[in-house]
Amino acid sequence: MARRPVAVLYGALHSPGDLGGRTLDVLTAEARALEQELAVARALDTGGDDGAAALRERVRATYADLRRLAADLDDPLLRDALVRAADNLAPEAPAAAEALAHVHLTERERDVLALVALGSSNARIAEELGLTLHTVKGYVKNVMAKLGAGTRLEAVVLARRAGLLA
Repeated sequence: MARRPVAVLYGALHSPGDLGGRTLDVLTAEARALEQELAVARALDTGGDDGAAALRERVRATYADLRRLAADLDDPLLRDALVRAADNLAPEAPAAAEALAHVHLTERERDVLALVALGSSNARIAEELGLTLHTVKGYVKNVMAKLGAGTRLEAVVLARRAGLLA
């Protein structure tokens, strides 16, 4: 079957320089998650409603089986390999959401983060929300601190995974 592009993942810096390792890790993880979502969506589209439910149930059952097997193993290397395999089935495993379950973003912080997710600059966000540039910078800094993010992109990714941002 011929390969064809079905999605584009765009990343950019607002200043000259190379992408750092942490940024590349985040972009790579997002590309893999997107690839998995597209593969599942394609499978669901070809399977109809009954096929979709059956596929979801098989994925859930396989995830549970791998986790159960891993818990019973004495060999730490094999246990870790099974856990990684299970996590590949559920890239947004509960651990990601649980780790940020205590995080509360105010409505305004969510507004700012939503515009950050769209790639808006601080100046554009300030203009859009009727805030000062200094206030926007404060909101972005607070959100990044609450999420433990080092970059704006990482903050968006973490917030999406935790269900804090649609």
